[in-house]
Amino acid sequence: MACRAAVATIQALPGEVTMALPHTPRLHIRKLMLALAAGAALLASACISVEGQSSGEMKQSMVRSFLFQSADVFYPGGVLGEPGTLPTLGRAQIGEIQTSFESISQTLQAEHKTSKAALEQLFRRSLPNEIKTRVAIVNTGTPIARIGAQGNIDVDAKVAQALFRTALVAGLRKGSFMSVTRGRSDSTPKTETESIAEFLKFKHDVESAQGKSMVGDMVSALRDDENGSWFKMVDLAEVSRNVELHYFGPIRFMLAHEMGHVALGHYDRLRTTADNDCAALKAMETEADAYATMLLSLQLARGGAMSFGGFGGDMFGFDALTGYEDFFKLTYEMAGFERAGVAADCSHPPAAERLASARKIHEGVQQGVNEAMNAAVDRAYREAAASAAASASRPR
Repeated sequence: MACRAAVATIQALPGEVTMALPHTPRLHIRKLMLALAAGAALLASACISVEGQSSGEMKQSMVRSFLFQSADVFYPGGVLGEPGTLPTLGRAQIGEIQTSFESISQTLQAEHKTSKAALEQLFRRSLPNEIKTRVAIVNTGTPIARIGAQGNIDVDAKVAQALFRTALVAGLRKGSFMSVTRGRSDSTPKTETESIAEFLKFKHDVESAQGKSMVGDMVSALRDDENGSWFKMVDLAEVSRNVELHYFGPIRFMLAHEMGHVALGHYDRLRTTADNDCAALKAMETEADAYATMLLSLQLARGGAMSFGGFGGDMFGFDALTGYEDFFKLTYEMAGFERAGVAADCSHPPAAERLASARKIHEGVQQGVNEAMNAAVDRAYREAAASAAASASRPR
């Protein structure tokens, strides 16, 4: 997939990811920079920059990105407090988070319409033509994400904060803020607290970095300056992209799971099923997980963003947008689900079991896409061969 096609695919998802910059080896970047003298078009075709081509323009894109703006929401003071504590969010911050979640929910509701036939085939039952849900960020002090009255999705503020912290930890696995800003390759944070502190430092460094013009960047490249502004901004943009992918994925999975309860008619049954009817409760949670995984996997497949294993694999990290890996590996613990809420009773299967089930469904969609692709290639080959044979048999 060409780089610009990759960017277009992410932007065509729910308008959630604002930056996309696939990693390019530093040696290749330098060659492209030196070629700028012959034509700036090469930079655009290689998709090195995010919106502009100079480090100054990239800096402005990053400062305006959702990642940086969301950091101002989740950490309004810009500093980390005591380890294990979370900043107190005001009404303005809660409102911004709710607006963001509501926007994602609306795109998932639209996706339900598109994927309805495939979902009905999976569950072997009729589903509603459309899903109507609203998202409310609440302050209960309890880790909850649940369907409330009239199909509303209630998400506790602490869960929303855990989703952002999930993104920082997961995003840093592919690159450390410290390593790109200080040239260190062995400084990937080991703890959640270190990740958050490092990100806030990263954000400060970007905002205070000196962005250069195109000419200034060319001078740095010609001087073989690997610590120049352009190279630094390219690295920082890649880390920013990783964090954004891992932020939106778990949110999408969580909201799609709750939508699944609505689509599959669980709301009344959840309210009336006895607390000790573990089998019935777990069956509904498993179905909601399956709905969410199928919905998000189909969306990636249709957008041409699904990985297929083998050559390239998940080259651009799009699989993170399905969210189930990060949700069950990180958010589950960070939000406190393992210590309270769903883990405090028998209503939900263990996180490891739910993760394994989600993987199987995603792999099933991958296999279906692969089989359809192979069939299409085979059909095109046979048609081309038949056309060539017919052309060869005509008298000249």
